[in-house]
Amino acid sequence: MKALNRFIFKVVSIVFLAFGIYFISDLFLTTMNLYASKMDEQIETMVKDSFVFRNYLKNDDIEVSTKNGVVTLTGTVKREMNKYLAQKAVEELGGVKKVDNFLKIK
Repeated sequence: MKALNRFIFKVVSIVFLAFGIYFISDLFLTTMNLYASKMDEQIETMVKDSFVFRNYLKNDDIEVSTKNGVVTLTGTVKREMNKYLAQKAVEELGGVKKVDNFLKIK
């Protein structure tokens, strides 16, 4: 009987441990996703508020989106130089891992 009780205790302990690990890992992943999402929002704000975008690219139609630190530029610009300028301005910002530049010249 004691052996059976010890076995049941071990099984229950393992189940609770596994559930705890699952719960903590799920909580960690949720927290990391929220952090990444917040960072993406901050990057987008930095891009739109940057000196280059406010002063030199204000008359161009540029959309900015960010996911996991990868900034995607879409829309149209008037000159090739503006496309290059937008790319370089974004690359210089903190938190940016990569820039996908899909801007078209109109």
